[in-house]
Amino acid sequence: MRSGRSGRSTKKVRRRSRLATVCALRLQPVAGGANLTARGDFGILARMESAKKGRIHRGNSIISIEVLPDYVQPVVIKKASRSHASPAIQSLEVEYEMTRALDAVEGVRKALGQQSIDDQPALILEYIEGETLRDHIASHALGLRSRLEIAIALTRILAGIHRENIIHLDLSSRNILIAGEERAVHLIDLSSASRIDADGHQKVQPDRILGELPYIAPEQTGRVNRAVDERSDLYSLGVVLYELMTRQLPFDSDDPAELIHYHIAWIPVSPSRVSAEIPEVISEIILKLLSKQPEDRYQSAAGVLVDLEKCLQRLSPDGTIEGFPVGQADHPGRVVYPRKLYGRERELKELVSAFEGACRETSSMI
Repeated sequence: MRSGRSGRSTKKVRRRSRLATVCALRLQPVAGGANLTARGDFGILARMESAKKGRIHRGNSIISIEVLPDYVQPVVIKKASRSHASPAIQSLEVEYEMTRALDAVEGVRKALGQQSIDDQPALILEYIEGETLRDHIASHALGLRSRLEIAIALTRILAGIHRENIIHLDLSSRNILIAGEERAVHLIDLSSASRIDADGHQKVQPDRILGELPYIAPEQTGRVNRAVDERSDLYSLGVVLYELMTRQLPFDSDDPAELIHYHIAWIPVSPSRVSAEIPEVISEIILKLLSKQPEDRYQSAAGVLVDLEKCLQRLSPDGTIEGFPVGQADHPGRVVYPRKLYGRERELKELVSAFEGACRETSSMI
């Protein structure tokens, strides 16, 4: 178990939780063979020959990288698993709709179309040769400047998504691709994405957890009486940035229930305590993103972007960054109605007192 309760600062978090193990990829060859390396969510790092294919099973979907007559470049084909046809088809529809709605957002992987392949509905996606951020972190000794540049690029993409009134709801280092020597950042897999309703919120059912467990916001667990919105993505962004900066997750456990409890109740160890090379101001940004209450987090990805860019501008050759007050340029992109009660301390105290009296079987009138 790894949690925010201690400063175990040097151990890399590479163990899979039970949930991650269930979702682990299995690479299976199909007719013609394949030279395909599965890495992360889509097994995107692949070397292909013109007539060769590979197939990856993940969750309710079957994903392959193929060459189709209508496309010059290889494409990613995502189909529903026959054993989970109905929910998987619905997921494909959501991913297609959300991805097309974000076609103008630079850095979001493009949806090229929909086809029927082998009598099954299929989603045709842009093929990006690269590796997941999770694998990139594990295989590269990234300097602080490189990590900040990746963080800025990712936050800029997320800000673009939120401007379209869409929330990703599955932001993780497995759904982020790093491509080429220039380390271009791409965000993939919008199968859990959702449009924000008129009130700016989406409710999560207690029996339906959205996203990958180590990365979800407390309100995504369905265990707290809160709706999800853009700030849920910002919590997940905080987890990704924590992983990017420290090479480990803020919370880790083999027990899903315990991991949910950490997200709801435990404060993570400061990144600057995990790794002395992380400047304090970067820790402040990440910990603000990881606040339990959405009101205490950044209110917009644009606000996070301003602070990260300021960090990059102030980064000195010796790896230090002059501190500054974080969140000063942070403003919500729309009217957000708080879910907290203000100015009701006396009434809340009376309610708590009455509740405690009821627990002692003492009757009272409020």
